[in-house]
Amino acid sequence: MDIRTDRLKMFQNRLLSCMSSNGSIQDLLDIAHDLFQRPMFIKGDGNMIYAITRSYSNDVHPSWSSFIRNVDAPAVEFESVRTVSEDPEFVRAFSEKECTILRSPFYGGMVLHANVWLEEKRVCEVVVLENGSRFSEEDKELMNMFSGFLGLHVSINKERYLAGSDPIATFTSLLNHRSVAPLELIGINTQMGWNADDEFVVAAADTPVKNDTPLLAVFRDKIKSALPMSVTFIYKNKVVSIVNLSRSGGYQAVSRIISRQISSESLHCGISFEFNGIERTPEYYNLALLACSIADRLDKKYLDMYSAAHIRISERIHSITDLQDLIHPDLIRLDRLDPQRTSHYLKTLYAYLLCGGNYTDTANYLGLHRNSLIYRMNRIQGIIKSDLNDVHNRHFLLISYLLMGISF
Repeated sequence: MDIRTDRLKMFQNRLLSCMSSNGSIQDLLDIAHDLFQRPMFIKGDGNMIYAITRSYSNDVHPSWSSFIRNVDAPAVEFESVRTVSEDPEFVRAFSEKECTILRSPFYGGMVLHANVWLEEKRVCEVVVLENGSRFSEEDKELMNMFSGFLGLHVSINKERYLAGSDPIATFTSLLNHRSVAPLELIGINTQMGWNADDEFVVAAADTPVKNDTPLLAVFRDKIKSALPMSVTFIYKNKVVSIVNLSRSGGYQAVSRIISRQISSESLHCGISFEFNGIERTPEYYNLALLACSIADRLDKKYLDMYSAAHIRISERIHSITDLQDLIHPDLIRLDRLDPQRTSHYLKTLYAYLLCGGNYTDTANYLGLHRNSLIYRMNRIQGIIKSDLNDVHNRHFLLISYLLMGISF
């Protein structure tokens, strides 16, 4: 037996012994460190550090001190997650089944990297830092063996690494249009403490690279923390959250929470309209995807479905040429008179129509003195030809704003 084979065999036996004695994930890492003799850590799919070699000084990695603290008190070390998640080479590494040697854009050097999979989910990764000593092919063999044992460890401790998987599995089945028994839906309500008549919303977020990266996992964990009355998971390279509005303060409150969570991240997010009945999740998931795609296209961080629907309807209607001939002539007159819209006539009339022709409400809406509004409306009525007291005419004018793609 040559030295290389002997080392592999000894490594395997030590790992087997550790597994048979119910050793921890940290025990497994310590055994691997005896061979690699470099800084190492095992990190969850988001930000959780499961195990680390504590004996190294903080200068081995820009986030080393944060990693050490994270073992005892989990916290988001966002900058490193964002940097590696936006690097094309590292993005590919997150889907690898075999270990790879590649350059880390945040660490600034080469790393030996392997993913650990459970039920086709990437539950954690193990990373060895080069730290002045180049990697060899033998290191890759050792890492592939080690990641295999880690996979066995996480499968034995599945309840920890796939915590709360039952509701996730049920919602995944719904999104995949598989049959879900009514008892499974009742089970979700029981487990989550929901009522059958509660109101829900679906949120969906993705990255510009449209791939599963730690950035998604970090955002998933932030949403789970901020919205405990939700089932939040990664599905088809997107963070999906089914949020119980009735237990989370309502639509506006949830909208504010999600927009705050995503404001500093390289993600796009959309949320659906509200709905009742979790069996309807797939159709509202599609609405969340629509809002997310519109946000992405317009380079916005976040859109709720109310804003997204207005944008989509305006775009669709504006593209139907037959309808453009039906626009109210008064709007065309106002638009041609002031193409730069510096006089605010179009905006003033729009507000007046929204407020049902009530001067006081319109003035408050626009933040104008009532006399200023009256002056503007007199000027507008001197330009247009139709009667603004006619309800049907006001309705026609509002529809025409939509046909022209104008909103304020």
